[in-house]
Amino acid sequence: MKTELSNEFYPLLAGYYDESDFEAYRAMWIAFRELPIFSRNLLTSSELPIALQALSERFHLDQSTTAFVSVMTRKIIFQEWNEEQSRAELTAWCQEFDSKNISRLEEIFTAVKNDILTITPKEEAEEEKKHLIARMTLLEALAQYPQLGQQTITETRIKLKASVELVRGSLINWLKCYREELGVGYHDAMLRGQFLFRSQNGIKLTDEEHGRIEILLRSLEDRETVEIDTEHQVLIFPPYIGPKNSQPEQQKQAETFITGAPLASNVPPVSLPANEESKSVSPHEIPGKESSNQVPNETGSLHVLNKGAQFSPVHQTIGTLHFSSKHVLPVEKKIQSERKVQSSSEEPNTQNVSLSTLSRSSDDVPVVSQNSKVNMVTPSMSDIPHPAPAPKRIFNLSYIPKPYRIDPIKREQPEKE
Repeated sequence: MKTELSNEFYPLLAGYYDESDFEAYRAMWIAFRELPIFSRNLLTSSELPIALQALSERFHLDQSTTAFVSVMTRKIIFQEWNEEQSRAELTAWCQEFDSKNISRLEEIFTAVKNDILTITPKEEAEEEKKHLIARMTLLEALAQYPQLGQQTITETRIKLKASVELVRGSLINWLKCYREELGVGYHDAMLRGQFLFRSQNGIKLTDEEHGRIEILLRSLEDRETVEIDTEHQVLIFPPYIGPKNSQPEQQKQAETFITGAPLASNVPPVSLPANEESKSVSPHEIPGKESSNQVPNETGSLHVLNKGAQFSPVHQTIGTLHFSSKHVLPVEKKIQSERKVQSSSEEPNTQNVSLSTLSRSSDDVPVVSQNSKVNMVTPSMSDIPHPAPAPKRIFNLSYIPKPYRIDPIKREQPEKE
């Protein structure tokens, strides 16, 4: 911390000037601007008044003698007095105003020559930067700069257990939230990662805010140093390189998991075949109430149905089943095979019956060979195969069964009426 000194310790301010003699004062500053850069830095450095104060305390100089030594230093740097003239002026001053230091004139002049004129001033910019930026751990910084805890770390507000409403994302509030979630003690990188990306407050942060909280937690747990602006009492974070996303990806995934359905942008568009798009639909085939094309099942996924596969009451036959896929039940396969066998057995019998009928129509005279006996075969009704009678059912013309779907992947029982 800098200490303000009186004017006698500053060579450019020491001495007594007549306020009306403005030209003499102006001439001194014109001569100052003509000096080399090293001499100007020496006269305006902070080390020079401190060295003059130490010299005054060493030889017990009064205020007037201290001011004369400062003026002598300025005239030597301005090259207005040489070494011999400086000794003579100092001797004359002590003889007239400070007689107790006459015996120590040589020591005083040697101290000015060796301790004052040999000062090398430091660069002021580097010194100021060193004082403005300090590196220390987070706990040390909070103890030394209490205002640091009010710095805003995240724009996202956070929820604390001790508070009913959301609070500001300041440094001290994030430390409270961290202690509430994980407790007091050391926590490794895995636990810190779970707090950052899976906790109620951490899942809402952006990538830039995640990086800031990670720096704070590393300094808190692993005692890594952080940069502190001591003048403004704020943390200095490294510049963030990356896109500034308004909503983190973890929050989008959480919303998808809660709803059980993908986002609208992830659902592929459904395109109908060309033959179905150009197919005309009669007015009586249009259902009375339009139903949704997207039907969720138990797992939450969506099945997109084709409009051409929907059933209308006109095309349904009472007592039959309809499926939206080409899947055939074993019972249907058995019925189809029996019908094929019956149709194949009916063709030759029908041909024999027609031939016998034609032979009887010509005067009922059978045509036989001379060497064979005549055996008249009269076909009976029992020889002609008949299809199995259909089971008796009570038909209700107003009953229309509801169509249902069969998923080839998942077997399930049809919905009962």
